[in-house]
Amino acid sequence: MLKYIEYFTSKAVENKLALMLWDNGGTFDRRTLQWNDPELYDQIMASLKGRSSTGESDLIFIRKNAPAQDTLVPLHLNGNVLTSIKLGDYELMEGTDYALNGEDLTLKASFTAKLTESAALGEVAELKVQFNKGADWTFHVLYNDTPVLQNAEGTTANFAIPTAFNGDRLATMEAVYAEGGNAGPDNWTSFKAFGLTFKPSYATNEITLTQSFFNKVNDGTVILKFHFWSGAIIEYTITKNGTNITGTDRRTEIVLVKKESCFAPVRWGRTSLFGLSLIIILYGFCS
Repeated sequence: MLKYIEYFTSKAVENKLALMLWDNGGTFDRRTLQWNDPELYDQIMASLKGRSSTGESDLIFIRKNAPAQDTLVPLHLNGNVLTSIKLGDYELMEGTDYALNGEDLTLKASFTAKLTESAALGEVAELKVQFNKGADWTFHVLYNDTPVLQNAEGTTANFAIPTAFNGDRLATMEAVYAEGGNAGPDNWTSFKAFGLTFKPSYATNEITLTQSFFNKVNDGTVILKFHFWSGAIIEYTITKNGTNITGTDRRTEIVLVKKESCFAPVRWGRTSLFGLSLIIILYGFCS
């Protein structure tokens, strides 16, 4: 959002176009006359005077149990010069804590190790990057592991998936029918509208699927793909039968495979090889 505002505003000024912010109250509190998002205000005002520098993203992920290594953070300087990086009152030292090569910012492994040492999963730091011109840019450093979704039951009016986000943040969701075709509203695409059809809650550790989503879902099985900002993609299956909804984490889904005169429950997973979708059977037994 901030990158879009920066580019759009500066280009509008450059081309002498008038700008108007149409706000429904979510951006500017009309009662207190305060901005709900000060960073947005700073970006707008700075972009009226020229280009600001931004990051490729405002999220930096440090994965739990991953080998210690430097972290590359691409920047878009837009002609400006980086002057400082601050963690609270501490100013990072170039060469020791970070290095800058052109527009490639590298956080040293020794620095990120200090941030995650004995830390719980979640946001562990907020880095404020300052430049010689334009607005500051804030990076949120997240200590993360793979999100875990649990099985769930509910109704079309009340369905939430218990989720251990493990420091990650949800970006978007896809929904397709098991037999083929996109599910849910705006079925010209598999990607569903954030907030309108699904809502993550990091406070209550759940992902809610809304009534608006289920109103446009046929009875049957729907495969969901939850895309997280770290790059993780978690598949989840929901089955709709009237107003009843059942949800299953596809990584632990149990299926029945016929074997001679008995059925063997097996655990299975999906992968791909050279563009082909494969089902890998991990183990099975008869009882």
